[in-house]
Order: sequence, then C-alpha cells, then structure tokens
Amino acid sequence: MKLLLKSSRNDFPEYYGEYPIEDLNNCADPLRFDCETRAFRLESLTMDIQDNGLTHPIILWDLRRTYPLYVQVGSQRVWVAKKLGYTHISAYKITNWTEFSQCDE
Repeated sequence: MKLLLKSSRNDFPEYYGEYPIEDLNNCADPLRFDCETRAFRLESLTMDIQDNGLTHPIILWDLRRTYPLYVQVGSQRVWVAKKLGYTHISAYKITNWTEFSQCDE
C-alpha cells in the first residue's frame, strides 16, 4: 500500500514527482555519530512532520538518470518519513545544474 508524505507547497510543478523511498540513495543513519544535538533536531523534525506534514519537497539529483536517485536536499526528511512508515515522498527531480539553480532561488 502506498503511503505518501506529500508536500503542501509545490513551487516548481515541472520538476515535481512522488517517488518510492526505497528508490532513493539515502542509506545513511543520521544518528550514526550518536550526537545529542543531531538526535534533538531529528526528534523536532519528526514532531513537526507529524503535526504539520511536509512543507517542501525534497530535491533529488539525477544527472546520470540512474537508480537509486541521490537525495541532494532533504535526507533527514527522508529518514523521518521512513521512520514514520511512509513509502513515498514528494520531490523535485533535477537533471542538470540549471534546473538546480532555479529550485535553489
């Protein structure tokens, strides 16, 4: 069953998509350094997503057009989504530098 963490804002519909979290290259555990500050931020982010949902899509980097897609911006949001049981997440898929600079403005 698809459980989508959908963003409430979509300022660049031409790049927008909804992607399976399992197709994203976001394997790193953000707590791997056992940092108290990092744990607090992730806990705060988790509570914010639970209360308010996802505000902005993550940004995927796909210069080579291969899988898994690389999470350029939003890896902690992906980690939280996975932790909360979501299977899909809103994202902008960027395939060149020009597109990335437009989404970064």
